[in-house]
This record gives sequence, structure tokens and C-alpha cells, in this order.
Amino acid sequence: MPQWWSNRLEVLEQHLIPCPFKFLTGCDCPACGTQRSFLFLLKGELSASWNANPAGIGVCLLVGLFAAGMVIGRNRVAWSMQRVSWLLLSLILVKWGLKLSEGTCCS
Repeated sequence: MPQWWSNRLEVLEQHLIPCPFKFLTGCDCPACGTQRSFLFLLKGELSASWNANPAGIGVCLLVGLFAAGMVIGRNRVAWSMQRVSWLLLSLILVKWGLKLSEGTCCS
């Protein structure tokens, strides 16, 4: 990884937005870890990205589908975006449910 890219990612890591839900309740929200997931993905660490929160990968996929829709026509990729959105929502809720059942959700 080029040094200039690594430096920019370090700056991003220092400026993550805190979760208001976690601040108020002490428990992770369904989207907790998405920012870290996205940063891991930018570093090329797919496994770490998935473990942080599958939403990071899903959001990147949705952005890619949206960009493709802008280029080749929205109607051609709209069905894909809808299915990926439902899959992403399902993954987020399942992962959050597992964290709740394991007791690893609250600190």
C-alpha cells in the first residue's frame, strides 16, 4: 500500500464518528462497526471488514451498483440494488441479533 494512501487512512481512523446509540445506551447499534468495516475494506482486509460489520462491504456494493446504474441505465440495475439492499439489511440485523444473544453487544 502506498505511503500517501496509508497516511490518509490513518487520518480517517482518527476522525471516526462516535455512535450516539452506544453513547446513550452503552450497547452497539446495528450499524456499529460500519465505519471500521469500510476502512478495513479500503486497506484490502476483507475478513476484518466482514468481522467489523458486513454493512461496510454491502454499502460499497450498493455504491458500485448505483454508479453502474448511472452509466448503463437505472432500470437495468434497480432490481439488483433492491435485492442487495434487502440482503444488507438482513445481514445487519442477523449480526446484531447474534451479538445480542452472545452478550457481546453491550460493554
